[in-house]
Amino acid sequence: MRKGSLGIVAVLLGISSLQSQTVIPVTAVFKGNFVGRDIIIEGKVEGVISTDFEAEITEEGELIGKLETTDATISGVVKGDIMAIGVVKCTPTAEISGGVIVCRDLIVEEGALITSKVKMGEEVELKKQKKRKTTTGRRSRRRRRRRRGRRF
Repeated sequence: MRKGSLGIVAVLLGISSLQSQTVIPVTAVFKGNFVGRDIIIEGKVEGVISTDFEAEITEEGELIGKLETTDATISGVVKGDIMAIGVVKCTPTAEISGGVIVCRDLIVEEGALITSKVKMGEEVELKKQKKRKTTTGRRSRRRRRRRRGRRF
């Protein structure tokens, strides 16, 4: 594909972006990473959805992958992670499975089905911090000695 042809693919799929809202219609199946402003998912998406604003998954919508957003309203199916700086609202038709829901506030209406881990609070860190493995003991000492040129 040539540079700029992504817009043509989006038009062919029926993805519209009016008034800085991106709508993925019921008839569309989108695979890959997607970055936009306000995103409304009515169809099926497989991949990572990123927005600095609001994301909405309608009753017909399905996301298999990861959602990174400020606020989210879930009415459809999500199989994967939801990372939100603000509020995640689950309506009665929401089905969230697998992965983790990370948010400041979680609103779950009666009827919503959630089978995920939930991490929430005032200071939610969305970026993963790399943890250094610290090994102690005989094996790690041997490795250090080998690096220095000694056998044992």
